[in-house]
Amino acid sequence: MGPRRASLIARATVLLTVAASAASGCAAPRGGLGRMGVRADVMDAPSAVVSGGGALVVYEVALRNEGERAVTIERVLRRRSDGGAEQALDGLDLARRVVPKRRVEEPLGRLDLAPGGRAVVLLDAICGAGAATTTFEHDVVLAATTDTGAPAVETITASEMRTSSDVPVTIGPPLRGGGWICENGPSTISGHRRAVVWLHGRPRAAQRFAVDFFRAGADGRTFSGDVARCESYHAFGADVLAVAAARVAVSVDGIPDNVPDATRRAVEMSNDTVAGNHVVLDLGGGRFAMYAHLRNGSVTVRTGDRVARGQVVGSLGNSGNSTEPHLHFHVADGASPVDASGLPFAFDAFAERLGSGTQVQRAVSAPSEGAAVDFLDASHATNGVPEASATK
Repeated sequence: MGPRRASLIARATVLLTVAASAASGCAAPRGGLGRMGVRADVMDAPSAVVSGGGALVVYEVALRNEGERAVTIERVLRRRSDGGAEQALDGLDLARRVVPKRRVEEPLGRLDLAPGGRAVVLLDAICGAGAATTTFEHDVVLAATTDTGAPAVETITASEMRTSSDVPVTIGPPLRGGGWICENGPSTISGHRRAVVWLHGRPRAAQRFAVDFFRAGADGRTFSGDVARCESYHAFGADVLAVAAARVAVSVDGIPDNVPDATRRAVEMSNDTVAGNHVVLDLGGGRFAMYAHLRNGSVTVRTGDRVARGQVVGSLGNSGNSTEPHLHFHVADGASPVDASGLPFAFDAFAERLGSGTQVQRAVSAPSEGAAVDFLDASHATNGVPEASATK
């Protein structure tokens, strides 16, 4: 996760990921493969998340150089079926949206892929009410030098991909009360979006729609007192709640909380410790809710337990790859912190405080990036959804 705004926090918080990936096997082709040996694939069907700002469609294009010579990604052109403006990404604009992986270089905004190199381009689009009918197509313009030293240019087209028609799962609040600040949502600059790992030869984006919840005091800061003590942070020890009636798929406890710090961790980071103490709920329908960085010794449920909506599953802490107490929450199609594909979700009801201080009640929506949120209890839910639901 990248740095948060200075008015809320004095240090950076870190990704729910580690710099390690496996590279065996090969994903089924989903895009174009050109003469230069570069493949362009849309990773997953674009999915829309609805917030106060409208419908944001979020997805990625993965690039792999399967050829024998280095190539340069000159430009990515996107076309939309809904009449939205074409978008051309190149230079620094393209480089800022790229998650470089093995043997990928990015000097002066130039994106070079050596043989075997891989990269992921993070894309999003604002769409209207018909987001689920929007189709995206992408041309990737490549440049290389031939064996004779002559320049060569090629355009390949990633497979046309329609936005997913699945309705985001509607869930209850993961926390109680107010003062919660939502950070690192699904924008292209978010640390969560950039936490793409390559596993078994394919890129995985479990945190595509992840949100971090911090708690701010009246002064806008997340702590008061000694910044090196977890107990100084307003979020530390808060009850963490089941967002739906569900089965516990994963329950991990016993990992020490970190001393709040941007660089040090209480235990060595790995795919087993990155989420710290955590709980994963099986919501049904192939959807899993992840709660990460819980307080050591606080997890109240065990794998296989059944939980009711609103039941306490643990306390907010600072374990795993975390720099200060906060709750990392996301929904994905698997129970692994990293080997899964992130899915959109909506809270059935919450109150969002706008910059003017006005409080607006939202229904079946996700919080906006940077929003101050008050979670409402079940009696205030506006749509009467008592537990997880996902109607197609």
